[in-house]
Formats: sequence, structure tokens, C-alpha cells
Amino acid sequence: MQEIMLNDIDFGSLVSIAQNKQKTDISSVQTQIIRQLVTLNARSKEHGEYLYTIMMMLNDMQEKIKSSAGQSSETSLPNHEFEQIYEILPVSDEESLNNLQQALTNNTIFYNKTVKMLSLIGGGDIKESVRRILRKLISNEFAKT
Repeated sequence: MQEIMLNDIDFGSLVSIAQNKQKTDISSVQTQIIRQLVTLNARSKEHGEYLYTIMMMLNDMQEKIKSSAGQSSETSLPNHEFEQIYEILPVSDEESLNNLQQALTNNTIFYNKTVKMLSLIGGGDIKESVRRILRKLISNEFAKT
């Protein structure tokens, strides 16, 4: 049997193989870390864009609330005045129609509220919407005359 002598083994090559393996392990770890950093950076940018969008929506809502609060404080009138006029709806005679017309022409706040109320009456199409609005405004008996 042949004996291996210490002089026969090249320890330098063994050390260089170990160092190369260690360098390979370090470079693969670095590559994984870089990939994760790139992914995190992309997600961070995406979250920043979402945050910006949300902030813009929030600002729009705040502006709408401020403008509607300003309008409501300017146009605040007692509700009982509107209730009295809306009680005559649907109009059933010429006199109540004239009263409604005068109230609409003399009071812009009442006019705007009436327009808003009528615009909220919906329907499947134009014909149905008009029919519902007319039913709200004019009684069947008065419409026939």
C-alpha cells in the first residue's frame, strides 16, 4: 500500500478551494440581499403612490365638506318654512300652483332645495323620471283639467 506523505499533499490548493467556496457563498448571499432590497424599494415606491392617492382623495373630500358647510350656513333657513310649502305638493288647483311658483321665484334657497329634491327622484329612463317628478308636483285630478 502506498502511503501518502505530507509532502505529497498541496495544502495551498486546499486552502484556495475553501476560500473560493467561501467567496461563492458570500456572493450568493449578497445577491439575495440585493434582490430583497430591490423588492423592498419597489414596494416602498408603490406604497408611496398609494399614500399620495389617498391624501389627494382626502383633500378633495375636505374641500367638498368645507364648501358644502359654507353653502349650508349661508342658505340656512328654518325647515318649517320649507315643510309648509312642500305640504301643498302635489298641487291640486290653480291657486296652489301660483303659490308654489311665487315661492320658487322669490326664494332662491327654496328654489335650489326644490331642484335638488326633484333631481334625487330617479327612474329607469327619462320617461319614468319625468313621470315620477310630475306625480310629485301635480295631482292627477289637476293634470286632467
